[in-house]
Amino acid sequence: MLSQTERRDTLDCAKGILIFLIVVGHNHQLVDAFPSGRWFLYNWHVYSFFLISAFLPFRPHEPGFFLTRAVRYYVPFILFFTLVWASTGGWDQPLEKVLAWLSAVVIGSADFLGDASGARLYWFLPALLGLTAIRWTIAKTGGWERYLLPVVAVSGFLFSGLLPDRIEPFIPLGLPIALYALGPCLVFGAFMTYALAGSRFRLLTCGVLSAIVLAICTLIASLSPSTLVLAAFKYYDIRELHSLVVHALLAIAACSAVVLLLALSVRPALLAWLGRSSLLIYLSHQIFYSVLVRLLRRASPDMLREHQVAVGLVLVFATLVLSGAFAYCVTNIPRLRRILTPRDLGDWLEGLGVRRVRNPSQSSVGGAP
Repeated sequence: MLSQTERRDTLDCAKGILIFLIVVGHNHQLVDAFPSGRWFLYNWHVYSFFLISAFLPFRPHEPGFFLTRAVRYYVPFILFFTLVWASTGGWDQPLEKVLAWLSAVVIGSADFLGDASGARLYWFLPALLGLTAIRWTIAKTGGWERYLLPVVAVSGFLFSGLLPDRIEPFIPLGLPIALYALGPCLVFGAFMTYALAGSRFRLLTCGVLSAIVLAICTLIASLSPSTLVLAAFKYYDIRELHSLVVHALLAIAACSAVVLLLALSVRPALLAWLGRSSLLIYLSHQIFYSVLVRLLRRASPDMLREHQVAVGLVLVFATLVLSGAFAYCVTNIPRLRRILTPRDLGDWLEGLGVRRVRNPSQSSVGGAP
């Protein structure tokens, strides 16, 4: 059985692998050159952060729990989205631009974020808060939780996809996505609890099982063909039960295989650090990538087209280095860390220089990337 430290390091390393895959998946040079690789990644790499969040400490009955999570997720979301929004065009119509910003911040869907700034990728943090809100609300029902949680999880998984496409982007906090993901999150959490609490043989058995299920589901999904893109509300429902189950199992199996492989092997310190820095890397990597692409287009317009794969690999490395360096600087400057990625409201107010009123119970570790 893994110790608490080993379990934490395993999850950190898993998040390190996942954030690396997200950087790769957002690299247009590589995904355009290998569309099948993009298809495979988009079925589970961001989805896995939802799954892992269900396995992290969740203490909904602590005072100020939901406010703490709201600050932890929404403050960095608003700050980084606003930075990108402010740097894009459209200032010739300032009222429309400000209204687009306000709509994007309140709703948080990829469509609104994309229309306001092009930064669709920030949809994840509002949706993660939506998932937290659902779990927190159910937990507040007291003794009804044991009945409501499975009912909401199964209902959301089966029926969330029935919402009309024209309505889903207008629902705040990615609640349709959160409802869809709740069931698979609970399944993943239960499976990981069982696997990581056992012997090395159990870890190995569960890891092999995960790899087999991943291979089978990938084959089935590729033959359909079917795909899953959470940001665009492209997931299945009870009308396509076969694809719904296959894609959920694919994501659960892929994330489980990564976690269990790391639990059985050496966990590199650099990979664990990437995992602990995954939130800041997620928030900043697209900014650095966009700047690098613009510089390359100015310096050598033909290079991106003629050496697509080589340039893509270099850009992945450079993006990781720059966003990693940014994360390192932020985490080592306490006030900047408190402002950009606060742990709770008191932490953020202290970073802003406001007198701190901190509840000691608001120090639990969150489930963001």
